[in-house]
Amino acid sequence: MMTRTLQRLGLAALALIASGALAQEEEARTGYVYALYYECEGSLAMTDELVDKYHAPLLDAAVKDGTIAGWGWLAHHTGGTWERVAYVVGTSLEGAFDGINTVGERIGKEIPVANREFFRNCRRHEDYVWRTVAGGDAVPGAERGKVGLSVYMNCDSSREMRADEIIKASIGPLLDAQVASGTLTSWGWLEHIVGGEYRRLWTLTGPDIKSVLKARGAMIDEMQSKQAFSSVCPTHQDYLWDIQKSTP
Repeated sequence: MMTRTLQRLGLAALALIASGALAQEEEARTGYVYALYYECEGSLAMTDELVDKYHAPLLDAAVKDGTIAGWGWLAHHTGGTWERVAYVVGTSLEGAFDGINTVGERIGKEIPVANREFFRNCRRHEDYVWRTVAGGDAVPGAERGKVGLSVYMNCDSSREMRADEIIKASIGPLLDAQVASGTLTSWGWLEHIVGGEYRRLWTLTGPDIKSVLKARGAMIDEMQSKQAFSSVCPTHQDYLWDIQKSTP
């Protein structure tokens, strides 16, 4: 009897350990992305040069000292009116907000002239904060491809968790297979935390546009075949991006 009791206690302890390990793994795969979507009137080439020469070293240093977990700079290729995107990644919601604020203060203090020139070129922007629901594209330390596709989803906020379930159960494994084969570099499914009208963000990155668009076509067909998904998230806006910077 004592042996059976000890066995049960041992199994229970193993279950708790496994549960804790899974929770830690899930937390490690969760990222918070603070993204600024810019509409620009000035020279885009000059804007990219300013970011590369002045902003990038400060942002890289912020990753190195732990202020942020990552950052990136995207250039518009195809899509709507947003022409550039700057984003930082945090391991928590508070971390994302603290990170963007700290980085903003450093930029304003250390490169004020370059920063003023930046905002003369890109006066308008829209902020969003996203949280990872599935996939690894937006988690800290994620590898990203040279080209990115972002699908911004309009969803019914009262039923959007059903779309999350479909992504995790049906579509995510297909995307994981494309990452394993090298067709894609990464993918992600993110939920709206703060920002405008879009409720979900589906991201793909890959080595080139053709690979990303091929994967998109297959996944859109799969999404449309799921009637429940189409009814929850009926419309979307696509953007193709050149990923100019992605650290780490």
